[in-house]
Amino acid sequence: MHRRAIGALAVIAVAASACGGDSQQSEAADLFVELVEAEGIEVDRSCVEDVTGALSDDDAALIVEAGAQGSEEISPEAQAILEQAARCVDVGSYVDSIVGQFESDDTLDADCFRAELADAATIDDVNAQAVDAAIACSS
Repeated sequence: MHRRAIGALAVIAVAASACGGDSQQSEAADLFVELVEAEGIEVDRSCVEDVTGALSDDDAALIVEAGAQGSEEISPEAQAILEQAARCVDVGSYVDSIVGQFESDDTLDADCFRAELADAATIDDVNAQAVDAAIACSS
């Protein structure tokens, strides 16, 4: 369960590493949104654009060039910006994407899992609580 949540976050982080004022930043924002939405997760595009607009031209170019593979060459400032972009993700659809990974597995009570995470305000909250929620809601 936790690995799957981390996998979803990795997609977000990779997408985030694709964000970026001007054309590079816009291309990076588009990539972030595309990768997150491809996972069935809703994201606030204008939020992503606002956040990724703070990327330097160099970091934005690295992110766009790396695409879905991500880049370890981005600056610590860019990494912090990408973490902020993850806050543009809709928490409910993020939880639904985690539940969706268990559709063929009847050991997780999806309603219980959602209820356990009902107070989660951010994806950081979801990730912090997901393992305990999965344990509490598993048969």
